[in-house]
Amino acid sequence: MAVIAGFPLVGFAIGILAKVAVAAPALAAALIAAVFAWGQWHVARQKLVLDLFEKRYDAYKELRSQIANLMNNPAPRYGIDRPFHRASYEMEYLVGDDVAKHLETMREVALRLAHARIRLEAGRGLGEPNEAAHLVAEMDAHFLELAQELIPLLDPYIRMGQRLPRSPMEACRDGWKMLNAAWKA
Repeated sequence: MAVIAGFPLVGFAIGILAKVAVAAPALAAALIAAVFAWGQWHVARQKLVLDLFEKRYDAYKELRSQIANLMNNPAPRYGIDRPFHRASYEMEYLVGDDVAKHLETMREVALRLAHARIRLEAGRGLGEPNEAAHLVAEMDAHFLELAQELIPLLDPYIRMGQRLPRSPMEACRDGWKMLNAAWKA
């Protein structure tokens, strides 16, 4: 029997192996539980992404519909811009500050456009009819320009990056690649 510094080596090794044999099932169970917990977290996260996408997409469709309604309905009526305002406020809570500021500008232009159309129809407050028609046409063009600028701003919020959740094997492979890259760096 080999003895190192007064400790019998075989007895020590057997003691370590016995402790590992007792701890191995607990460790395996903990690893399995961790994999299941990660899977549940991942599914919940994907559900959140999908729910947010659906809300944003519904708000996006409504906003586009109201922009088209405002642009294609030149009849001056009080409140024609209200559905657009409602749709833009709904969208504002689902996107970032950059889009919110753009939507605020669009609401201001839509309000001025609606009032200019009403005044043009009534024939008051804008001077000569040609001047009034020119102002309405200019505001229409400005609103259309803002609407076209809105689409690229909304694109990152409407795009759904995670189409399918990764499988556990893909996640392990990607994790292994990250560990290897970190180890080599």
